[in-house]
Amino acid sequence: FPVTIGCGEYSHLEDWTPVVVRWRDAHAATDPWVDISTYNPSECIITTYGHIWKDCLEGHLTVAGSVDGDKDIAGDVNHIPLGMVLEVKRLGENYA
Repeated sequence: FPVTIGCGEYSHLEDWTPVVVRWRDAHAATDPWVDISTYNPSECIITTYGHIWKDCLEGHLTVAGSVDGDKDIAGDVNHIPLGMVLEVKRLGENYA
């Protein structure tokens, strides 16, 4: 069962810990021009599954979707600004 780590409290996680991250994405309106009187914006909350890559990019939580067995190659790398992170859950042994 996933354990909630809580925003900003993931420094104790080891490299390549499997996690699920919920975060607020920066995004644009769907149309290039919007009618200000009727525009109804909404948040874009993203869920990313992967492995923590510690100390990769300052000010960001880096998550790699794929990591090889020797942990020397990573793919589908996302750098999520720390201020946009809503929740980090460590995935259990069954997900590693």
